[in-house]
Amino acid sequence: MSTLSPARPEPVAAPPAPRTGALRAQMRHGLGRWAGALLAATLLVFLASDAGAWQGLWSETQFKLHGATVLLAGPVALGAGCWSGGFDRRRGTGELLSSAARSALRRFLMTTLPLAAWTVAGYAVATTAVLLASWPYTSAGHPDVSVLLGDAAYLVAAAVLGQVAGRLIPWRLAAPVLGVLLYALLGLSPWESPLLPSWGLWGEGDRAPWQTFVMALWLLALAATTVLAHTARRRFLCLLTSAALALAAAASLLGTGSPTRTDPLTTRVVCDTRIRPAVCVEASHPGLLPEVTAALRPLAGKLEGVGNLPARWSERGGRRGGETVSLPQLMYGQEIVRNKLVDPGRWRHDAAYSLIGSDPCDARVEDVRAARVSETVLDWLAPQRDSAREQFEEQARAEGNEKELASYAADRAARERLRSMGTEERRAWLTRYFATRDRCDPKEVPDL
Repeated sequence: MSTLSPARPEPVAAPPAPRTGALRAQMRHGLGRWAGALLAATLLVFLASDAGAWQGLWSETQFKLHGATVLLAGPVALGAGCWSGGFDRRRGTGELLSSAARSALRRFLMTTLPLAAWTVAGYAVATTAVLLASWPYTSAGHPDVSVLLGDAAYLVAAAVLGQVAGRLIPWRLAAPVLGVLLYALLGLSPWESPLLPSWGLWGEGDRAPWQTFVMALWLLALAATTVLAHTARRRFLCLLTSAALALAAAASLLGTGSPTRTDPLTTRVVCDTRIRPAVCVEASHPGLLPEVTAALRPLAGKLEGVGNLPARWSERGGRRGGETVSLPQLMYGQEIVRNKLVDPGRWRHDAAYSLIGSDPCDARVEDVRAARVSETVLDWLAPQRDSAREQFEEQARAEGNEKELASYAADRAARERLRSMGTEERRAWLTRYFATRDRCDPKEVPDL
């Protein structure tokens, strides 16, 4: 009896690969990727146009980044959300989607979450580029992570609120108009409130970290309340919870008043005592100290052995007649670009002027001899070409004004007498001069 071998089973075809989900499709092909790219480009182009004003100081870098995010990236996120929200209406599929099995809230989240994710991604790319551009020139401190997270939450809330607005406003120009209105509210409106993300941009001070997190909670809770009010049907508990969170956060912000947090590094100084007077700059940028010291070293060399000098120049300033005199301004983007003095000679001239001291009274200003002596000392310490003075002298010569020409000649003679003095004689005379630096009586100024 023969046995038949069992038939070999036919191979079963492998099941087809699952299709890409709707959320992944939105991430890959939706409007969000273009919104994120536009937001990143907006921040980078704006900040790159004024890079010298913020590179080298973390506080200035973060202030510029925060301001650009609030005033420019926020309207971009709001407009992108509004345009995305009106997409289904523009292609005529609104009624079809409303009959789908998915709930309104789920359909909303399927389009909003990818947009919010791309918005944050664009902000992260721009932020990383800006921080890396400033990092080689910084020498103290660090970025405030709470501000970065708060700005990211603000952009998410703007995108979500824009999505709701796009669904409710059947107007193609709603997206740009809403963006312009948000910019006007935050950047141009005189209305100031702790509830606005722009609070602190106009000199009120920096928010404390807890205020930044509460601000993020307020914006996100406000967005969540708006979304639930628009899409939820039987989710009153969720709606009430988000509304309660928004109200609690708003009340907390309104109760704090103006933010007054100060960077502790700006209250301390670091000094270089190898020259006299010593040089002190704020601890927020100690890497600037060698540049400042090098600029002042020629001036300090001329003051070697001179008495009655103050003990130090300081960026924190000082009082008249004290041991500390103020350094000239070290504003980034003007006097300082990437930790380098733009015009060391002019800045040294300003430092010499602060060392001599502003005239303490009108009597000394109006006295021709005392004023000439002070100008002579200033010119010897930090000579600087005065093109306006040269033009006035040429004009006086052309007009034959003998009185003006005699005054210019006396000025040149005084400068020549100071230069022609011996080293010890000049030191002794300068010691007598600096003893009268803060005195009002012009007769006390030594003759030259």
